[in-house]
Amino acid sequence: MPSIYVLKEWDRAFLNAKTNLFKDLLAGDVHWPQVLWETSALDGVNANEELAQVLTQNILARMQPVQFEKDKIIKDNIQCETLKVQTILKAQRFTENIDIESSNTGDFFDINGQCKINIRPACDCVGRNGMKKVYLINCQPFNPKIDFQAQYGNFSERNNEAKIGPLYKNKFYTFSFKEMEIAEYNDIKQYKKGRILMPFITYITEKYSLYIQRQGLPRIPKIAIPNYEEQKEDDNDKELEVLKAENLKLQEQNKDLLKQEVITKSCRTTIRYVQRGRKRKKK
Repeated sequence: MPSIYVLKEWDRAFLNAKTNLFKDLLAGDVHWPQVLWETSALDGVNANEELAQVLTQNILARMQPVQFEKDKIIKDNIQCETLKVQTILKAQRFTENIDIESSNTGDFFDINGQCKINIRPACDCVGRNGMKKVYLINCQPFNPKIDFQAQYGNFSERNNEAKIGPLYKNKFYTFSFKEMEIAEYNDIKQYKKGRILMPFITYITEKYSLYIQRQGLPRIPKIAIPNYEEQKEDDNDKELEVLKAENLKLQEQNKDLLKQEVITKSCRTTIRYVQRGRKRKKK
């Protein structure tokens, strides 16, 4: 099975990286955890998260590129369940294993049915001086079938929004940049459901930065556009031609349907006569 093969190959690379990490760290200064812990404490951040993140990044840095054999992965006539694929993609984009006391960029809240995320930079979410302010923007689920661009593998977006998914509850969300709310983290932390991971949260925050720094341009008078009315009439003529062609096509289809209906009625009539003839012979 492709899934077992891929997991085994990845596990082998992960174990090698973990073994090398243990060798390197045990051979060095044994007090490095204390150094990292005290540094995190001085910075006012969650020391548990920082220490775990350093170890995770050290393992990834020691992992050699994993080489998979294409023939063992690609199979013909496969049928994969949408929900299972969404679950895998969700874990790449969203985590529910978060510390409720720790505030960070990408924190996802469901406040009485209204979903929001924190877009405040991580360095400002520390909560120094007993204050933990978060900058919240609204988000809501949308139907991915409508805006999905199969050619590019993403969604069509306007400049005042971003679309990411699957996330919380395996849903796809539109993040609106039109309004931003400042709130105290301790007042809403009980509503936190998870956190959007990088690079997806980075995509949202970068696009939000472009939105709030956008420069509007003055409207161009239509009279300044050469032959604007003529082009508009040409466009209308083209649309009319398309409608006429579609109308003719529908008429031809209707003719075919009428012919089929006549043939069907004729067949039914013939069958009735045959059945009546058989009944008379029996009598």
